Amino acid sequence: MVSALITISFPLFGFLLMISGKGLIKFLSSSERSLASPTMLGFMMPAFVMALRALSDFEISKYQNMWFPFVGITLIIIGLLYFGGINKEAESVAGQIIMMTVAGLIYGYGCTIQVNCVFDNSAPQLIHTTVYNKWIEHSKSVHYHFKLNSWDSDQKLKNIEVSESTYNRYTNGDNININLKKGALHIPWFTVSN
Repeated sequence: MVSALITISFPLFGFLLMISGKGLIKFLSSSERSLASPTMLGFMMPAFVMALRALSDFEISKYQNMWFPFVGITLIIIGLLYFGGINKEAESVAGQIIMMTVAGLIYGYGCTIQVNCVFDNSAPQLIHTTVYNKWIEHSKSVHYHFKLNSWDSDQKLKNIEVSESTYNRYTNGDNININLKKGALHIPWFTVSN
């Protein structure tokens, strides 16, 4: 929970710097040699960490309730970046707006999922389903995956990444228990019950 609070709030300190800098601190550098400024990097690194953690640590059951908070957070972040950090001396204002939009989207997604899952105090609901299929992905490292039969009205199979020990414990067709949680922002998410 502490790491989530840090990654959520750290970029907000960048806004405070830009606002308190009286126009001297901008999102992007005006230097021809360096497009990236410390302010942009200080914003983007925690945003990437949040987004990567959201993708790797949390399994979302249904995304339909995600859009309103995601769009809201994204628009607020883009607006703050634009009004507090646009660098009119830089060559490309359009390029800055694109970078701010990308930063807002990354931060918006990561923040939405982090707040929903990390700050979720709902009691888990135990769900019974079966392992439809499993496979190992070999890329830069080894990733273990299950495809689970659906347990709700959405009949699509659910793909999840699991630990090696969980992967070795189950075979195709085995019963598996899922802990389904409501989510702090009402975006249902789940974990494999051990």
